[in-house]
Amino acid sequence: MSKQTENVLVDVAERDVQPEASWHSAMPEEQLNCFVRVVASVERAGNALGTLAFTWATVVLLGGYPTSVTCVDFAYATALFFLEAARMFCPNRSEYQLFFRTRGALRPFSWNRVIVVICLNNVALFLASTKTKEFYVPSVDILMLVAATLPFPGVHKLKGGPLRHAISLLSPLVVMVLLIPCLLCKDTTPAPKWHLLLLARAFYTLLLVMVLLLTISKLQFPSIVRLVHRRIIRKSLSCHQVILFLCMCLAAVPLVFFSPFLLVMIVFALLTAMCGSLQIPAAVIRIVIGLTRLLHQNYYGKGGHANDSDKTNLKPTLNVFYGMVLGQGILYIVARIMEFFSFFPRRSLARRGGFRGQQGVKSVDMYYTHAFEKCMNASILAPKKMNLTTFAMESLESDSRKEQLCGVRILYSLVNREPYDKQVLSKVANSMKTVTTLIQMLGWTNQEDNQIRLLAAKITAELARGLQIVTIPGAMNFISSLLDNQNKQQIQELIIQKDSRGEENCWILKLWCQMTKKWSILEEEQWTETDVFPVLGLVTLERLATYDLVNCVEISRSMDLIPKITEFTSNNSERICVNETSQKMLIDLSVKVLRRLASIGGETGITLRHKISEDPFLLGNLAEILEDSRSSQELRKLTTDILIKLAMDETTKREIGSTQVIVQMLMFAFTAHDDLPGAHSDCSMTIKAGQALSMLTLESADNCSAIMKEPGHRFFKDVARMLVHDNRYIHVAANVLQNLCKHSRVELGDSDLVELSSVLPEVLGQVMDAEGKELEVLVGLSSQICRVSPESFSKALEQGQNEARFVEKLINALNVNMKPNPQFPGIRRVIVEQCIYMMELSSRYATYFRNHELMEALIRVEKTPSRAEKYRLFLGNSGLIEHRVNLFSLVERAKQLMAVHSTQQP
Repeated sequence: MSKQTENVLVDVAERDVQPEASWHSAMPEEQLNCFVRVVASVERAGNALGTLAFTWATVVLLGGYPTSVTCVDFAYATALFFLEAARMFCPNRSEYQLFFRTRGALRPFSWNRVIVVICLNNVALFLASTKTKEFYVPSVDILMLVAATLPFPGVHKLKGGPLRHAISLLSPLVVMVLLIPCLLCKDTTPAPKWHLLLLARAFYTLLLVMVLLLTISKLQFPSIVRLVHRRIIRKSLSCHQVILFLCMCLAAVPLVFFSPFLLVMIVFALLTAMCGSLQIPAAVIRIVIGLTRLLHQNYYGKGGHANDSDKTNLKPTLNVFYGMVLGQGILYIVARIMEFFSFFPRRSLARRGGFRGQQGVKSVDMYYTHAFEKCMNASILAPKKMNLTTFAMESLESDSRKEQLCGVRILYSLVNREPYDKQVLSKVANSMKTVTTLIQMLGWTNQEDNQIRLLAAKITAELARGLQIVTIPGAMNFISSLLDNQNKQQIQELIIQKDSRGEENCWILKLWCQMTKKWSILEEEQWTETDVFPVLGLVTLERLATYDLVNCVEISRSMDLIPKITEFTSNNSERICVNETSQKMLIDLSVKVLRRLASIGGETGITLRHKISEDPFLLGNLAEILEDSRSSQELRKLTTDILIKLAMDETTKREIGSTQVIVQMLMFAFTAHDDLPGAHSDCSMTIKAGQALSMLTLESADNCSAIMKEPGHRFFKDVARMLVHDNRYIHVAANVLQNLCKHSRVELGDSDLVELSSVLPEVLGQVMDAEGKELEVLVGLSSQICRVSPESFSKALEQGQNEARFVEKLINALNVNMKPNPQFPGIRRVIVEQCIYMMELSSRYATYFRNHELMEALIRVEKTPSRAEKYRLFLGNSGLIEHRVNLFSLVERAKQLMAVHSTQQP
């Protein structure tokens, strides 16, 4: 058994984990990591040049030539000095990222900002024709720049719920309406272009009508809904987004008729809207200043000369300074250009790593940010922990739900993506902290945590194949919470709804989709109706129980876990609040879990079987499964296996035997009548049913009587014939007949005895050729036939002239098996019983036994006792049911019979 303390371990041999040296080369983020290192190296080189320029300006330039530099160079040097000082001494990380970081220096082009800029521009045009333009127009221009530049943190919160729908529905129409003032304003339009403005108004009116119609088409009034559902209109509306986009672009056409200053303001505002920080403007300033001064070289001012004593080396000093400033600006621009192309390695990582949908892209972006920060703040060449798995594991420990969702999504994607799954599972499973966090997430029952909880449950289900949970406090309680029926999972919240009209998209969108397919986002994974918490909980439990006995001990200690599992064996979907598909999976999985738990040996197994059998509804549910024609053969076999294991307890065995439906279905499955549900059972199901009947009839006269009294009784005859007609079922058929003969002698009719007599020669013939387990079973059956029908037994031996051979076979088998075999530990017992019944039948058999030295063999049996021979049944190495008469008593009885018959000999 593996360790229960220190680390949670994965079966490394089973998982074939690659060496640590090949970890990084095999993971999907390596390409992105290399790209990040290059970009970070360029930016850090720019920072280094900036620091050198700062030092040079401070010590050499301003310190060495404070009165010699011209006013222009002094102003430039001072400005660059303070700019670099602001970068170097930025008080905290967030402010540095806002103003000076290359990553995010350009933000995605936002049409919302474009709309605001256009609207404010048209307001400026309207105000320009009024008498208050001296005050209001500059104010509006400033607002235009503010709207283009500054972020508005609270705006994104307005995009959810009904307000989001209203904004997306009405914003195009609002923009078109806000354009009206500039089109009606005559003062802002040059006279020569007045006739073009009339054309622009007509063009604008057409666009306004189109936008108005598209807006109305989205209103959910019954008459409008009926109209837009016509095929022709629906086809045209498939280009809804394209038409709106074109309208928004063409709406700005009238701006070309107005003053150039306004056009410059708009272009400047839109360019500013794309700047996410001061890095690019600052880099442009550095390049312009450095390049201008290096080209002009007018460092001495009017009347100044290089030969002046106070200006010695001034020119090379300034050249070095402006060269470093120019280099810094160029490096920042290069870094920004390279960072702009980070889209490609990021999207490549999303596709290679299986990160789906917008959430997957966000996870990749967060990792990109993390890797960039790590390279900027630590070693560029080899940050050992810069990989997706480590990042995800660290994100799980964060207090931010956003980062936790990112971490759990990354882990889920990687553990479901070959060839990364084994490596990631190994690394995660060997981190006690991460595994503990994942299992604790299973207990997050708040509705807003459903997605994190679902992904954590899926990861835990994968980890459960090689996980010990004994060292995780409260692990079973968290896993058990997945089975809580009260916490209904809302599947629709986890499913990304697909557009049902996708087939009607216009050719423009289809063409665009084809062009961008290579770098497109993988489709969001569609959670199915089987992705519910109880299903994942049962899968986890089944894998935990299969992996390690220690996990089974933890399951047995849980107070309410097993009742939750047995509840899912019910066919009543209303009671467990799931649909039919999920219900079928829950039944299959719950039966698998119960079968595994019921198969455990030792004291743990006894405890588990006792807890399972305590459920008052379980046997009824299992009977429904056997009786339901829709149940698969695999489910029937698992159900039958549960009954076999539960029947090891005497009380439960009686309860199962008194459930007539179960007994009937097992009988039908074993004999496979043509007109009954078990008719088409395969071989394995027939064997399972026979094993169940053998277990139910073992040392149970009541169950044997119930089977023999079953209406339309043909079972005994059918089982007897199975011994002759199908060698596959000899073992189970012989066991069942042995128990029935032993405990139902009163119920055996003449026809049953005749049937036994007809198959007895075949049984005796098989005994002569059998070995091992088969010999044990056949001798046990022949001994019971000898007991219930001694005349038939004696007659069968005499007719075949096999008396001497049969006795010799028994004695040889007894001598060979002086040491009990774990596969058939009861062979010496059944041989001794056979000898006893034969000697009780006739004294001539005692003579045969004496001639073949039975007495010596019995003495050796007395000298080689075995504890294993005390038990009638074993589960693993644990004995479960003891024989009522021990082997020593049987040996003593056989020796007495030998002695009695010896004294009776003349």
